[in-house]
Amino acid sequence: MNYEIPLPLKQEHEALHDQLRQATQAEGEVGELAKALARLMHPHFVKEDQIALPPLGLLVALSSGDVTPEMA
Repeated sequence: MNYEIPLPLKQEHEALHDQLRQATQAEGEVGELAKALARLMHPHFVKEDQIALPPLGLLVALSSGDVTPEMA
């Protein structure tokens, strides 16, 4: 069973990535620190996309009481 990540969460997540990308384009110390942060955060972002966010797609079904064995 495949559930979609709720659109508001996708949008918020992408906005955060965009802000970090923009910060990496800054000159000087801010840009360098943003690049370092992006390198450090990349594994976290990948795991978040793979593990943490997809189950949140179950929230709509669960909130309406629509529970199936496949959700396990």
